[in-house]
Amino acid sequence: MVSAIYHGPRVLQFAIPATLAIWILLSVYLVLFTDIPLECGVLLVVPIVLLVWEASVLAGGVRWEVDASGYSMRRGDRVTELVPWGDIQSLVAVRTSSRSSTVVMSLVDKAGRTRAKLVSSYTMGVEDIRNLYEAAAYYLRDFGVTERNNLGWHPNLSVSGTKEVRGELPSFLPHFAFSLFVAGLIILAAGSFEGVGAPISFGVGLILVATTLFAASRIRSRQRTSHIDKRSS
Repeated sequence: MVSAIYHGPRVLQFAIPATLAIWILLSVYLVLFTDIPLECGVLLVVPIVLLVWEASVLAGGVRWEVDASGYSMRRGDRVTELVPWGDIQSLVAVRTSSRSSTVVMSLVDKAGRTRAKLVSSYTMGVEDIRNLYEAAAYYLRDFGVTERNNLGWHPNLSVSGTKEVRGELPSFLPHFAFSLFVAGLIILAAGSFEGVGAPISFGVGLILVATTLFAASRIRSRQRTSHIDKRSS
């Protein structure tokens, strides 16, 4: 059996609860002691929901397993995906384009439906996907299923047991731009509701900066020639 588990960066296990507590206190103060628009109050709830969801995922961990019976994915103690090998028609792993290091692994059943898909990201790296892919290809040989990939990977069970996934180095620029964009929208909405010029100008400025960063991130992504990790070649 080959298993990969993700608990998230250690710092997030402390940073997320701390950020959640601070955000709740800030939201309560703004709602009780300031005259903010209802729309802004509703928007304050969105980060709280996202942080609670992220904290719950990190607490239980996410586990991907490949064994002689099939593929499964667990969030904590709950099985969210379970795919028996007998249902599978094809196993595919491809690099999305020559300009990208993103790798996608898919399990397609006999009805043509994609039953499971793994994509390399900050959560799961290319090498992690390779270990699961090669183990799945090894087990699927007994079911007459042929694997296909453009990465030079082959059926192999040399890696066994559970590994902590490392993931790929994330790009923080688009996330920073998104945070500025959301903050700009909230400030712009508050300024428009109150009819005050300074918040409106500041909100528009943040939105313009965020848009510029989005464009810069897009151009950088297109110009950069990414390569798959050498260990997966």
